[in-house]
Amino acid sequence: MGKLTWHIMLSIDGYYEGIAGDLSWHHVDDEYHSFAFQNLQQADLILFGRKTYEHMEAYWNTEVALDDNPSIAKIMNEKPKLIISKTLTEANWKNTTLLGSDYQNSIEQYKNSNENIVLLGSGDLALSLIKNDIIDEYQCIFNPVILGGGKRLSHSHSKELKLSLMHRFKSGNVLLQYK
Repeated sequence: MGKLTWHIMLSIDGYYEGIAGDLSWHHVDDEYHSFAFQNLQQADLILFGRKTYEHMEAYWNTEVALDDNPSIAKIMNEKPKLIISKTLTEANWKNTTLLGSDYQNSIEQYKNSNENIVLLGSGDLALSLIKNDIIDEYQCIFNPVILGGGKRLSHSHSKELKLSLMHRFKSGNVLLQYK
């Protein structure tokens, strides 16, 4: 059976997005890129909500991305991608499939076919997946910053998780992985 892993960058005060969508507070260095590359290699599919998809496609499809981080850019452009959106009618990024309103069943079918899926960011989508108990593993990377505003995780669903991995990056980021 495959699994769905959610990879999310968070501030110490629980925000996944700063004011006006700011993500410049993410601490990303060579060590983090190495970790991200390994994660992406292990995934069969990459899953996004619309906003994260638009952000990722706008960057990873550029010469800047290919020059700055060719190994991750190659994976991001070649790996099959799934987009869940109520508003997108087409996806132009190579190897991308739009999932319809029945996306929960589609994700379960991929998992039942032994497909490992990584959900990158996509906080709004993740909250829906958490509520429906579809996420199997949580990779929370806490950045050493307090934002004081933006979008934070908030929902009424509760679930007991078990810590499966903890890693401190040289940048001060801390990975807490739960199952």
